[in-house]
Amino acid sequence: MKITEDPWDNFLYYDSKFLLPLICHNQALAIEEQLLVAKFILHTVSEETISQYKVQGETLAQEFIKFVKDESDGDEVDIDEDESETGQDLLRRIKGACDGHQDE
Repeated sequence: MKITEDPWDNFLYYDSKFLLPLICHNQALAIEEQLLVAKFILHTVSEETISQYKVQGETLAQEFIKFVKDESDGDEVDIDEDESETGQDLLRRIKGACDGHQDE
């Protein structure tokens, strides 16, 4: 006899297999990159999409950061007026915001 259980009963356990390598890693990240990865983790948890990515862990974090950097450099992204006037990409804007709060 085998006891069967619905996989959805343990979705948090299965999702943790994807989330923990993103959270616990030895990779050195700049503060703006840490913030991006943290927001990415929050978004994937709230949308329950973490298990849909082909790559995992540090590789997923690096691919995400690379995507943000590449998109910030491209012309295909809709940018608000503030960004177009200053010419700063997203990572520089996040770093500036983080640096501004350290003084307080």
